[in-house]
Amino acid sequence: MRKIIMILLLSGFILLPLIAKEDIHEYKIPSGWKFKSYRSGELFQALFLLADVPEEQLFEGMASARLLVFDKQDNLISDLILEPGWWFADFIDERILLEQGNEMGTYSIKLVDLNGKEIYSLNTQGRWVDASPIGNDLVLKPNIQDGEIGPISIIDGETGREKFRLEPFKGPNGPSMPDCFILIGDGLYLWGKGASLFLQSYHEPNKTYWQIWNIGGNIRRGEAFFLSKDLIIIGYGFDDFEKHIFMSGAAVIEWRTGQLLFNKSAVRRGNNEDKWFNPLNYLNLFVDEDGNLIIEEKDDDTGTLLPPKSGGKKGWDEKSSKKVKFWPTMKELRSSVGNEGRVEIWRNTVIKIFKTHVRIEKRKYIIDSEKH
Repeated sequence: MRKIIMILLLSGFILLPLIAKEDIHEYKIPSGWKFKSYRSGELFQALFLLADVPEEQLFEGMASARLLVFDKQDNLISDLILEPGWWFADFIDERILLEQGNEMGTYSIKLVDLNGKEIYSLNTQGRWVDASPIGNDLVLKPNIQDGEIGPISIIDGETGREKFRLEPFKGPNGPSMPDCFILIGDGLYLWGKGASLFLQSYHEPNKTYWQIWNIGGNIRRGEAFFLSKDLIIIGYGFDDFEKHIFMSGAAVIEWRTGQLLFNKSAVRRGNNEDKWFNPLNYLNLFVDEDGNLIIEEKDDDTGTLLPPKSGGKKGWDEKSSKKVKFWPTMKELRSSVGNEGRVEIWRNTVIKIFKTHVRIEKRKYIIDSEKH
């Protein structure tokens, strides 16, 4: 992967709620277990736990894991003890995708129902697994970010059978992979190579829906993900180590049409860098529930808000941008958990982790009334 509603008046600032209503979740951690991760899906929310054992046992993959699944009303509907080495990956409809592997890759996956009954299993040959946000299909792909070479397979999420395979490209310098690959689902995938992007069909492999020949720079390996169900963000740039000049950019694309809704780059020359270099370099952007594009700055407590364009136009109005300060600040968040807990932030979601419980909150922001 950021609720108490209060009115806050500061000089020159007004409070703009990020969430219209209370949205706090608190889950008890059973004795003998510790928090690993939290996932919120369309139908369920999951708390993934690891056995509270010495770190060497966890490192060796000898510890069991536990998955607690809740509905949207926070009712516990599934409590599964996983065998050592198995991890929670995602939800596929009302089923659970598990993976077996480590930080180097995934070796096998299996789909189980909410009672833990296996539906099918599959050898992934060390490739990473991602679920489609649309439909039930999966993608198995090599670690593109580390330059691994291997086929990309799209898997039928219902049966576990391969539906489509993209082999490495052949070139004068040997085989290579796309610089980014995103499974959209329902027969569509997006991939990029160099500075170009393409939306294609795996039902009709020769069909291309759209292409962008130059997004603004070379796509950074693996730096592409969904901002929402309709939007994809792509990171690009270049590094000139001899001249100590570096450029980072981010493009937000409506994947159905290929329309570029936001595209900005920033440069660092030696120790001097543009204000947005770090946010664009790390893709620290998200879209809030009101459709604003938020660009987080490097101190985690400030950023820039771009409101949607008016008149039914797509994208965001940079001329009406505003400074924002996130509330609570990171210092306040860390102070709220003290030495007994820790804080993780994913976009606008705050996860407060204690030994006995986990608290999920939404982070709000304070918006400057003056133009940025």
